[in-house]
Amino acid sequence: MTQTKLNFRLTDEEDRYLSKVLDRLIAKGAQVDVVNQAREHILEHFQEARVQDQNSLEGLGTADHFVEDYLKRSNHNSSRTFRYVSILVFALIVYGGYYLFLR
Repeated sequence: MTQTKLNFRLTDEEDRYLSKVLDRLIAKGAQVDVVNQAREHILEHFQEARVQDQNSLEGLGTADHFVEDYLKRSNHNSSRTFRYVSILVFALIVYGGYYLFLR
């Protein structure tokens, strides 16, 4: 497990997923800021999933798919990538809140 900047510990699965994504981004020659942004987005997703008591890896797809999609979006427009992840996080929050109230 890895201690993150967001003050929670990653599970072994989360740590493996994050490592695979970062390794693949670096192997594809992504700039340091793109790698760091991807790392922060994934960590934020993990944290939000925990707050909503959901599987943190659900919805991210495979590491290869995430990297391809992330690079495609970051090359097209880096602000669009931020909006995409923000929308995913917002959807997770709304869906999680909806789920909690219907229990």
